[in-house]
Amino acid sequence: MTKDDINSCSDSIDIKAYLIGCAISDIRNKRHISIEDVSECLQIPVEDLELYENGLKDVDVETLFKLSRLFKVRVSDFFEYCNNI
Repeated sequence: MTKDDINSCSDSIDIKAYLIGCAISDIRNKRHISIEDVSECLQIPVEDLELYENGLKDVDVETLFKLSRLFKVRVSDFFEYCNNI
């Protein structure tokens, strides 16, 4: 992979949104909660949750708070996950 490839990739995705999405997906899977159950609890479409988990849509603060309550984690855990990769 060349430097141009890396720059091109970073231009097309939001790294922070991607890493937060990975954290959401990882925590959800470790707790054996389906994406459908999470979307129902948060009252958001499954498609939005999929976009969050894939880093294709920024997660708003309200949704992060709801996710933290559902998963019983701190909101900061989503960001610490980003720092641990």
